[in-house]
Amino acid sequence: MKKTIIRLLIITPFAIVIGYIVGTGGTTILKQNVPSLFEQYPAAMEWEAEGVPQTVQSIFLSLDVDPVVEPIPKGRPGSGGALTSVDETLLLMTHEGQFFDVTGRSAIELDIAPPPNGWDAMLAFEAANPDYTWGHFFFRYNDVDYSDGRLFVSYAEWVEGEDCYRTSLASVPLEDTAGGKVTAGDWTRFFSTVPCLAPKTSGRAIDGHMSGGRFRLGPDGTVYLASGDYAVDGTYAPIAISQDPDQQYGKVLAIDPDTGASRTVSQGHSNMQGISFDHRDIDNLSMISDLIDLAMRAESLMDEKTSPDCRRRV
Repeated sequence: MKKTIIRLLIITPFAIVIGYIVGTGGTTILKQNVPSLFEQYPAAMEWEAEGVPQTVQSIFLSLDVDPVVEPIPKGRPGSGGALTSVDETLLLMTHEGQFFDVTGRSAIELDIAPPPNGWDAMLAFEAANPDYTWGHFFFRYNDVDYSDGRLFVSYAEWVEGEDCYRTSLASVPLEDTAGGKVTAGDWTRFFSTVPCLAPKTSGRAIDGHMSGGRFRLGPDGTVYLASGDYAVDGTYAPIAISQDPDQQYGKVLAIDPDTGASRTVSQGHSNMQGISFDHRDIDNLSMISDLIDLAMRAESLMDEKTSPDCRRRV
């Protein structure tokens, strides 16, 4: 019996590299903006002279990179964003939701507005509530993908009027847009995590860098979202929500992009930075299901008997 098995990838150093590639402007983006990574992981990357195709190597794969020469405009500092392909076009989305064609040697800004994320309303709340500590660097658009004529985006969203935040998914049919232009109103938000989280009164109000937010489209069109816990983990917040079945954070969620219906695939995570699919034939799925159940029960037992600091180290 042939089944698709979801494999989670937690690849923090490599994820940081990708974040800086798409979230920071520069002539030779990686080499000029994240030298500390080269000092920390000197054997992980090989770079040739500027203007020459380069290779980024990780423990998973090697990427041949033809560097974007022109700087990518950005407004506020931050990291995040992602890359995808739309037919023959390499599409880059920055942490602010700007879209660029980076197929060639220049970054060409596209007339695509991102789905609304409540940014201005969040700034208004911040101005009216000076006791909170904010880190705008981390409030971002997380991931982008394209399939069957639809562009998909995941992002952190501030909900005006409710004064809370969540992770949302939206899509837009590119073929139906006028002349390739996408306005904010063209997007359809088809899913948002629940409940909407109130900003934290200690530490950062929103730990957006712990939102996860990466997703992949399954073979049947299902969206698999790596929903982070925003550091509401029992260490940086009084409670840990990743093991709470009523909280859609710290979980892998399977979402129907047409109806928004969702189910939890796995839980007990923190800040996942990738999802991949294993398409190999699996003969004994009942054994795998039993092993997963055993592992989740063991994790729940550890959650009950250990301190938050110990859980985080494990």
